[in-house]
Amino acid sequence: MLALMALVVTGNAVLAQETSVTQPTAVTWVRGNSPASKGGTSNTLEVKTYTNADDPTKSNYFYALLSFEFTAPEAGNEVKSATLRLTTRYKKGDSEIQLFPIDCTVNEGSTDYNAVGELIESAKAGEPICSLSLKGDGNKAPTDAIDEAFQTVDAWQNVVDLTSYVKSLTGNRFTLLIVKPMDQNSSSQIFSREATDQELKNGSVFAATDLVPLLTVDYQEATGTTQLTAGASADTFVRKGNKTNYGSNPTMELYTYYNEKEDGSVEDLDFAGLMSLQLPAAPSADDELQSATLRLVTERAKGSISLYPYEGQWAENAIYEEQATAIAEARAKEAIATVKLAGQSNKAVTDNGVTMNTVEEWTNLIDITNYVKSLNGNNVNLLIVNPANTKTSVKVYTKEAADVTLKDGSVFAASDLVPQLMLTYKKKAGGETGISLNKNSMDKAVPQGIYTLSGQRVSKATRGIYIMNGRKVVVK
Repeated sequence: MLALMALVVTGNAVLAQETSVTQPTAVTWVRGNSPASKGGTSNTLEVKTYTNADDPTKSNYFYALLSFEFTAPEAGNEVKSATLRLTTRYKKGDSEIQLFPIDCTVNEGSTDYNAVGELIESAKAGEPICSLSLKGDGNKAPTDAIDEAFQTVDAWQNVVDLTSYVKSLTGNRFTLLIVKPMDQNSSSQIFSREATDQELKNGSVFAATDLVPLLTVDYQEATGTTQLTAGASADTFVRKGNKTNYGSNPTMELYTYYNEKEDGSVEDLDFAGLMSLQLPAAPSADDELQSATLRLVTERAKGSISLYPYEGQWAENAIYEEQATAIAEARAKEAIATVKLAGQSNKAVTDNGVTMNTVEEWTNLIDITNYVKSLNGNNVNLLIVNPANTKTSVKVYTKEAADVTLKDGSVFAASDLVPQLMLTYKKKAGGETGISLNKNSMDKAVPQGIYTLSGQRVSKATRGIYIMNGRKVVVK
């Protein structure tokens, strides 16, 4: 049997993916001994651990938080390496810091220790991703009288290898907690994404772009993996107190509002989305699911959505009354995911003043891997709701989406708007490909040409799985 390398493909040839270079989506610091204090949009992040047993009011616990969103690997690619650049502002005492993964998303306007304290303590109890000693001139900032050896920005830049951690992620978003492990009455600081130019005593300038945290992710062609894509087989939304069915609507409206008025009347509005997707068969018995990502495109970016597993029976002509019990039961479960919708805040795609004019800026990649792995069958049934109690609705496109023209004349193609479930499979450890070629095709060199899985050579590939020049290719 000739062992063949599997290739991740959706459609035609796999293209090399460009490096993703991103600043944090949000950064801040919080204080354990002053839980309501907010770092907000400070241009530096302070880390400090100091316990004063004689006078607890003098203890200080500063923690830094950084949230990132990098470009997810495209079909046929995987993460090769990931590095994080942090630039020191100053270091006092022991300069070691530790980086931990933490399960939260930073909001610079509201995140404080009250909001994330339990998560911080839980994260600190685990193993750090890494630790490092900060570079820089001890006890000084770049704007102080510093030694000549520290008058270049690279003498203050710290490069952290995050490759193993980023490769372990099932999505493309994460948050880091930075802690100073040494308990001492001194702190260190790094520049945040709000950093400004720093002018040195000698007149030279450290540019802000060289100071901000920077995540760099490199990609490589994936081997031993196959990616399949499934569209929604059915999607709609239902409206409480309304018997209209919205099965042919190009968007799914999501809106939750409940208010008891002083006169005893009640406003009770609920627009809930339903979506079904069918999992395609795994490429072979030797393949196992690695990740499942639901791709939804925002039509109206005015809030968040939550996804729940749904067990009700429904069709696209469903109405709310028929689904009310199943909707309530789904909402009582733990959400699969809750995400703030991508896109221009408080805008719809076609509104005046929209400056985000690429589909990618309105695209949401939602990790539902654990949920899909938990399924016994091949049906993915979801309830999608607006988790906020608000009079503002949000919308995502459905499988009925049509081409959309923006005010600036650019066009979002329907094929880029419809929901998609992207599945990545990988060969089990020690597994064979289960593919063999005809005896006449076997040679020391990898056979060139297009073959079916049974080894028959064909002139061209239509839909299905083929061996092209020695690689497994899925043609959609």
